[in-house]
Amino acid sequence: MGASEAPAEGPATGPAAAARAACEKYGLNVLDAPVVEQMMHRPESCWAPCCNGGCIPCNDEYAAAARLGQRLVREAEVPETVVVSATAAAKR
Repeated sequence: MGASEAPAEGPATGPAAAARAACEKYGLNVLDAPVVEQMMHRPESCWAPCCNGGCIPCNDEYAAAARLGQRLVREAEVPETVVVSATAAAKR
């Protein structure tokens, strides 16, 4: 890999990919992924609540997607050896 090449990002491994996957899951436009990704980096207490104004998409939808994105990133950070070890232990 050359100096200008970035490592390939697997499915939903980084925050941007996780935000895109979460938007897809919740039916949000892929153009909303940067909004979701920014929310993922902030404490949930800082997220704007639903204003009951009938907004489409609603902030509640963004929040649900951000929570999923955070979960996808956390799950991707689990070392493969831990997953393999747990699977092997379950087979014993």
